[in-house]
Amino acid sequence: MPSPVGDHILFDDFHQVKAAGGGACSSGNWIITAESGSSYTNADLASGVLRLTTDSNNCEVVMVAGAQTNWRVQDGAIDALFRLKVDDLSDVAISVGFTDAATEACLLPFDDKAGTLTTTATTAIGFTIDTTSADAGNWSTVYVDDDTDGAQVCTGKGPTQAKYTTLRIRLEDNGCGNQARAEFSIDCNQYYEVRTATIDRDALLTPFVGVMNSAGSAHNLDIDYIYVSGSRVGDCG
Repeated sequence: MPSPVGDHILFDDFHQVKAAGGGACSSGNWIITAESGSSYTNADLASGVLRLTTDSNNCEVVMVAGAQTNWRVQDGAIDALFRLKVDDLSDVAISVGFTDAATEACLLPFDDKAGTLTTTATTAIGFTIDTTSADAGNWSTVYVDDDTDGAQVCTGKGPTQAKYTTLRIRLEDNGCGNQARAEFSIDCNQYYEVRTATIDRDALLTPFVGVMNSAGSAHNLDIDYIYVSGSRVGDCG
């Protein structure tokens, strides 16, 4: 019978991304993409904070994602936490979660632009906020599965400007069909939601955080840490 062999864990407090830059950068476990004029740097080397900075041009994107798409629900439950803050909530879009590609050609994997969900990824799941949308100021939970968009749910809870928030996503094999069960929570369950069927359980995923300037002003998104764990099951033979 199968036996648990522990968890595969990816945790980064971002002490090692030392060089500021733009364009594309591969740094250990991560790939950072930044459009011309946008950048990334360590905002606090001692504490470990990765800062993604958009320039002031409309729709400029900066994104950090795992270098490998090696997380899959059918291998065991996936639990992820993302702690981040943005300096200015005006005209900004932020997306956080899992996607099927480390880069999206200078686009976010998904975005709630002007109140309409737009998905670039083929398969992805997570939180998104666009302060120009109809749900301005509130996170929404979203997913896209094999290019089919799922329902977008407004959480009714949004970040506070320049204050850290923690987003959590847990994906499990629900034992029925091919879709993963998803749990979403914000700041220690101040918001909590369960969806019984979302993305394919066999989709290969990577964690990501991305920010986009929606209307002509620069933004700083600080990422304190990203933590991902995935159960692994062994075979007793």
